[in-house]
Amino acid sequence: MITLQKTIRNKIGDLDSVRDLVSTLERSCDLPAKIVFDINVVLDELISNIIKYGYSDDAAHEIRVKLSATDTAGEIGIEDD
Repeated sequence: MITLQKTIRNKIGDLDSVRDLVSTLERSCDLPAKIVFDINVVLDELISNIIKYGYSDDAAHEIRVKLSATDTAGEIGIEDD
């Protein structure tokens, strides 16, 4: 099993580093392009919704992203403060 983690701020521009994390997973697990595309869509939607609607203030917040994969399964975890 491979597990990758990244903590980003609640800024839309930080989504690029999440896409980089997915690219690392792609290379490590030799994922098909369709799966990579789907993972990126899911993460973009979930994280952008957290950023846009999850906070009642303009303060800096942390969002932790965890990607895990085996030969037969994958898991995405997102946690915010």
